[in-house]
Amino acid sequence: MTRSSRPTRFRDACKADRARAITAWILTTLLPVLWAQQSAYEALEIKPGTKLERGLAGGESHEYRFHLNARQFVQFTINQRGLDLSTMVVQPDGQTYGEYDTGWGGVESVSVVVAVAGVYRLRVRALHGARSPAPYDLRIEQARPAEPPDQQRIASERTSTEAKELIRKGTAESLKAAIPKYEEALALWWAIGDLAGEGQVLHTLGFAHSVLGQTQRGLELYERALAVRRSTGDQYGQSETLVNIAAAYSTMGEKGKALDYYNQVLPFKRAAGDRQGEAFTVNNIGMVHYSVSLR
Repeated sequence: MTRSSRPTRFRDACKADRARAITAWILTTLLPVLWAQQSAYEALEIKPGTKLERGLAGGESHEYRFHLNARQFVQFTINQRGLDLSTMVVQPDGQTYGEYDTGWGGVESVSVVVAVAGVYRLRVRALHGARSPAPYDLRIEQARPAEPPDQQRIASERTSTEAKELIRKGTAESLKAAIPKYEEALALWWAIGDLAGEGQVLHTLGFAHSVLGQTQRGLELYERALAVRRSTGDQYGQSETLVNIAAAYSTMGEKGKALDYYNQVLPFKRAAGDRQGEAFTVNNIGMVHYSVSLR
């Protein structure tokens, strides 16, 4: 290297360093701000009493914005029809307030108590599902000054979400860890008198025990879940639990009882217009008949 080439190389290196610094600033500072501004602009505004019906396919998401005053409580309900949704609440500063995913379908609640007034965002994402959009309903059920019991509801939803995440991992260790977490959630839902949350937790506890080979214990929990869901008129929940009871009896070799419970599912699927669920149930009935014929 000649002496005259050294300053040129130095200047080139400085330019490269500046270019990297500018690129890093764009990626870490400018783009997130622009994205947040664009998201806020694109998000639909929702207010108390508004009910929306939209559709999502697997992996897609929708975003909504809503204004809250300081120390205000708001509760959303999301009716999942044919897909499993996860929701996230984002604060005005862009930080995550909380993530919610308490059930596998049907109605879920999302509760929020905020300390700071401002525009918040709700992101709804389909975890998995068909390529074509499946419908869901979104509604703000309550928006009022916060009260002390509201924190217990939020704790119930967050504990159920944590427990479901353990179920989703699908390992024996995570399933075992989910059981005490769901038992904690069950006590919270029971304390606030929320039968829908109680029924969902009992159902998923039954599933966890069944997958771990504790079929009889799973059946006991399913029967408790079914009783709760019948008391509230939760048709989706009843069909969900009836399917799992039928599967448990089939696993135990009690094919007659399995057929009885599968046949109880069909009216719910037909009433809901759930053609895919109806086909799935008819297929299971056929498989039970086929297994009986092989004896």
